[in-house]
Amino acid sequence: MDKTTVTLDESYDQAWEQLINFTSSRFFAIDNYEKDSGLMTLSFSSEPGRFIDCGQISTDGPPSCEGDYVQWFSERPATLDLDGRMNLNVREVAQDQTEIDVNVRYVATATGANGVQAAQWSFNTGGSDTQQVRANNFGATQTRTC
Repeated sequence: MDKTTVTLDESYDQAWEQLINFTSSRFFAIDNYEKDSGLMTLSFSSEPGRFIDCGQISTDGPPSCEGDYVQWFSERPATLDLDGRMNLNVREVAQDQTEIDVNVRYVATATGANGVQAAQWSFNTGGSDTQQVRANNFGATQTRTC
């Protein structure tokens, strides 16, 4: 069992009911749920700094900047948005034991002050993505891994 799977000492019906109650009382949007198949699909948007790390940034400016890349966006007219889609697969492994497997796909989108998408990173839980991003106003680029 990996870190995206949890086994509960609950019957399938109990685990399913608790999962519905938990997700519906949080910031998730339930896109689809099908008890018979054990599949629940959720979507969400969140503050990028809570879930992703894109490393550090150091610029000469103007204005100059040193620090966290994700934080850097919050201090600019540019934006970095984080959206996700989560699949929960629920299955009975024994009479009073249920396994829940969680798979999440994250999409971080950087948009410039002009409203044009500058870069987009897509990755699963524990993964990463590397994209080319503009490094300065003179057209230089760099790779950035989130």
